[in-house]
Amino acid sequence: MRELFVLSVVILATGYLHGGYKWDQSATSLALVRDDAVVVWRFNAGPDDSKPCFHPLTMPDGSVLTDFRPADHRWHRGAWFSWKFLDGQNYWEESAAGEPRQGWSRVENVALTPNPDFSADIELMMRYVEKSGVERLAEKRVMHVSAPQSDGSYTITVAMDVVALTDVVINRWYYGGFSLRMAKGREGWSFLDVNGVSGSTHVKQQNNHRLSRDPSPWVAYVEKQGEPTQGIAILDHRSNPFHPVRWLLLPHMPFMGPVFHYERDMRMNKGDSLKLRYRILTFKNQNATQFLNANQQKFDLQ
Repeated sequence: MRELFVLSVVILATGYLHGGYKWDQSATSLALVRDDAVVVWRFNAGPDDSKPCFHPLTMPDGSVLTDFRPADHRWHRGAWFSWKFLDGQNYWEESAAGEPRQGWSRVENVALTPNPDFSADIELMMRYVEKSGVERLAEKRVMHVSAPQSDGSYTITVAMDVVALTDVVINRWYYGGFSLRMAKGREGWSFLDVNGVSGSTHVKQQNNHRLSRDPSPWVAYVEKQGEPTQGIAILDHRSNPFHPVRWLLLPHMPFMGPVFHYERDMRMNKGDSLKLRYRILTFKNQNATQFLNANQQKFDLQ
């Protein structure tokens, strides 16, 4: 599928190499690299990829956390966003060749701005289009990746402004939206939410798909329970629809994501707007519950 695609990249020479960090950029990606070898994070967006994403995301110790197009679900892409159904049309799954089932996310413009302090700003313009050619939604997505902290941790803040181009229904489903697919090899890790450890408190939905028992403003995947630990978390902003929501949590992948449309269809009339805000945090040597409650409070005030 050939579409109009414009990419602008701003490289700021001042501070390009500092403290062991440097930028690595190509026509379709931007990455922060440490010590010439460790990719801290990379953002990927191109005209032939319908799901812009972050992969890899690494933990502060340098280990890769995310999985990209794994064999079991080729449409999973690290940290990414995808609708499941719009007006009953499937935007989530793809064919083996990467072709859309029924709906497509079309990237129209990407602006990548790496900053001298090794933070970055990323802006996307997108359209959500049925295979018939009908354009359902337009989206402006603005993302800020923080400069890495002294311990190697960082945050990614995502702000999505979506406008309906026609009358459209975001159909209820038990997954879809903002998602994080993680690499295998951390079988001893646990999901943690504001209510406690979630790994043993799922309720079964369909086959092995599970949702958190209760709504939560955040969910984390942590190495240890009840003591200083490392992990990664998603914060769901209080302004998001139906906040706090339930989360899809899949220990066997592992996978996590908030599902604001789990219990209800969401109808948008032509011209209506929808704003979604999320934040990803990596952390180490933290009491996870206290740390994430404090960060959620700060995020909600922004």
